[in-house]
Amino acid sequence: MESNLNSYHYINHIRCAGVTSRDIVSLLFLLMISITKFLFPEFEVTSCCDRVDYQDPGGEGIIVSNKHSYFFEVKASNDVHVGLFTTRGDTSVMYEFVIGGWGNSKSVIRTATQGTNLAQHLSSPLNSNKYRRLWVSWGEGHLKVGTGFIVGKNAFLQYDHANPYAVNYVMFSGWNSDIQLHLPQGKWMMPSNAVI
Repeated sequence: MESNLNSYHYINHIRCAGVTSRDIVSLLFLLMISITKFLFPEFEVTSCCDRVDYQDPGGEGIIVSNKHSYFFEVKASNDVHVGLFTTRGDTSVMYEFVIGGWGNSKSVIRTATQGTNLAQHLSSPLNSNKYRRLWVSWGEGHLKVGTGFIVGKNAFLQYDHANPYAVNYVMFSGWNSDIQLHLPQGKWMMPSNAVI
């Protein structure tokens, strides 16, 4: 009973101070935006996108050893390529997720750059005007792609690889598309006309 009275007293105190529930909701929204900016600070890298040429922010690679998933936000018209590598940049042992390929009409999973499509899904997951929240996962060879930040929920593409590769690095590329990514490490921009 004591804590209920204290909560009631606190709410009445806020009301007396002229703070409305709308103000509290606005404050919570601003707090959520601040947390998102903390998770996704600004960081820029430029690379070429008219061919599949995997790049990584800062040249170090995004290290995901001992992890089974990775999430990001992306703004692009088409062809976001997410590469999962055992050795940074070694395309002989990798998984490739093409998200919104073929003019943002199809997404696929492959075990090589430009390799055979092992699974595909027809949809338009990308938007060139606003960021989309996506995740990829690879635990025990169960390869999945989905929307949102809850890994395993809203999966739209999956494939089970019988002999799973170790995944230690995540890298990104594209194909004739301007791509902007919000990564946990920062913001990465890949203009389609850049030359390396």
